[in-house]
Amino acid sequence: MKYTVTGTAKNGNQVSITGEDGRLSGDYVTVKLAESLAEALEGEPVGPVCGPYTTTNHLADPLSAIFILREVIEVQSAAGDVPKPPINWF
Repeated sequence: MKYTVTGTAKNGNQVSITGEDGRLSGDYVTVKLAESLAEALEGEPVGPVCGPYTTTNHLADPLSAIFILREVIEVQSAAGDVPKPPINWF
């Protein structure tokens, strides 16, 4: 599954980050921030409010990876094999 998320980084720069096979590529600083956050969240649930969650290896799951990227950049668009959260949210 390959997807690209585009948005504004905390420093105001426009960035594009691509996720594929559990790895992120693109803007170096943004990728490192996302990887550091994913590492800091090891053992914690990451994902939509009603699940599914990951508790380890968050970047291997595209949905969890996008949730982490949302903490690092203001997402404006996503393209490719973008995972969708479950539709039975309450």
